[in-house]
This record gives sequence, C-alpha cells and structure tokens, in this order.
Amino acid sequence: AVLGALLDAPELLASRTAEVQDLLTSPDLRAILRSASRLVVERGRVEAAALLEMAEGNGAVGWLERRLVVQRYTVSQAAELLDEALPRLRRNIREQRARALRRDILEARRLGDHERADALSREQMAVLRGDASESDATPPGEPSDETSDEPSEAGLR
Repeated sequence: AVLGALLDAPELLASRTAEVQDLLTSPDLRAILRSASRLVVERGRVEAAALLEMAEGNGAVGWLERRLVVQRYTVSQAAELLDEALPRLRRNIREQRARALRRDILEARRLGDHERADALSREQMAVLRGDASESDATPPGEPSDETSDEPSEAGLR
C-alpha cells in the first residue's frame, strides 16, 4: 500500500522517498521507488509510460502495470496512510530484529561464545529501546504489511 500511495500522490515522493526506501525489502520495489522519484525530479511528475520503461526487466513490473491502471488514494489519503503505516512498519521491523537477535544470542550461548552473546544482547537492548520512539533509525527486518497492495513476494519490511 505504501508504494502504491506514493505512486498515486507523487507530490509526496520528494519528502518521503528516503523514509520509505528503508522500509522496502524488495530490491524491485526500491528500484521502482527510485525511478518514480527520479521522474518527479526530472519531469515534475510520474509518467506511467516512462516509469514502465524504466522498470523493464524488474520482477515487479507486472504489479506496477496493474497498479498504474487505477488511482486508489488522493494526496491527503496517501499522506494519512503513510503517517499511519510507516511507524507500524518500523515497529514491526524492530520486533522482528529483536527476535532474530534473541535466536542468535541463544545460539552463541549454546556454542559457548559468551563474548558474542553479550555483544548481541547489547544490540538487542538497543533495538528494543528504539521501540519506544517511532522516529528512531530502523534496523533491518522482514515484517509483512497485510494491507499492502505491493506484491507479496516483495513486500515491505
């Protein structure tokens, strides 16, 4: 839904691309986002034909073709969606990262690598502390966005 909202409201691309870029797990979707942003900078808008040409060979081009056919969000709706979805996605990323770190900590302890386990524990605490503030930098992770209109195999972090 996030990338689709930006395609529907290219006015938001300049101010939100960097933020959204970090949340996309799919290289194909990141490439589409960069291309759309580039079109807005170069031409002042996203031209469907130009974006599709730039996306040639991209694994998400089929999704892009279908998504460009219909506009689902006005600028205000897209902005509202981004304001609501991005903090949730950041939180999901932190939670998944903390779970992955917990598994790594347990494995390090099982192997007797207490130094690594301690370092991972410190990292996990930093990730969990970041969960209290939605504006913190987001560590990598892989949560899904069930309301997404992006391709499921290439969803959001």
